[in-house]
Amino acid sequence: MVGKMSHVISLILFLFILLQKNNLSHAKDNTNTNLIIKTPHAEIQLNQKELQELATSKTFTNIPYGEKTQTLLAIKWETLKKKIFSHPNFSLKKQDIFLDPNSIITFTCLDGFSANLESSNFLQRKDFQPFLVIEDPKHPWPILKNSNMNPGPFALLWEDPKNNIGPEQMPYQLKMLEWKSSLQLTYPKLYPSKKLFNDSEKKGFAVFTKNCFSCHQLNHQGEATIGPDLNLPKNPVEYFNISSFKLLIRDPKSLRSWPESKMPGFNQTLITDIELDHLINYLKLMSKEKYSQNNI
Repeated sequence: MVGKMSHVISLILFLFILLQKNNLSHAKDNTNTNLIIKTPHAEIQLNQKELQELATSKTFTNIPYGEKTQTLLAIKWETLKKKIFSHPNFSLKKQDIFLDPNSIITFTCLDGFSANLESSNFLQRKDFQPFLVIEDPKHPWPILKNSNMNPGPFALLWEDPKNNIGPEQMPYQLKMLEWKSSLQLTYPKLYPSKKLFNDSEKKGFAVFTKNCFSCHQLNHQGEATIGPDLNLPKNPVEYFNISSFKLLIRDPKSLRSWPESKMPGFNQTLITDIELDHLINYLKLMSKEKYSQNNI
């Protein structure tokens, strides 16, 4: 009996030590988390520790997840660019894409979210300022609601006094920043092949790229993997009537709901009724512009 009890105690101690080692290793890995920086010419990785050295404490008041107002470690965008430019992989001739206002930056996230933002938003704007926000491994960010993960290790936030920036432009759980050529050159199948946008379709395209393209591909174009493709095999305007589609945009859970559903509702502040009509016109146009996987 004593021998069995001793064996049980030894097993418990062994499991406890193993668990502690596992926790320590996770903490160490978290400290060494890397952010990938990629362009058509080069790729580098910046680790969490060296990015922390560039950061200062800053208070943000427009955070779309967790507490709305938080004081976090943040790097000014210009400071981040200087850090990237100082890397030997980026010679002067490889920096042009950073200065091209028509280029885009794809923010790829651990959860499959992918925000494509125009570089013009990052070129010394006076109305709002972007910051790379860094999780402090010693003080981990809280777990997100309805998730088992927190927003770390990196996120994009803005100093945005006029509220020009929506939640789809504030990606978190960042793993890679990739500079690419213009949206049309990078993702040509988001555009009609045989005609130009009319005014409403053009405005609807802007609504799509700002609010939908972060979670959905269209014609297999884009990096997002959270939601389904919005044109293949079917476009939502082909299987929803217009009133149901509008309800899906405004309050998706009132139309269909399941535990793993991630789609947020878009209120009138994020997408006005007129903008929603423009979005529908863009989707109607693209429902006639389908491309198979083979000819993309």
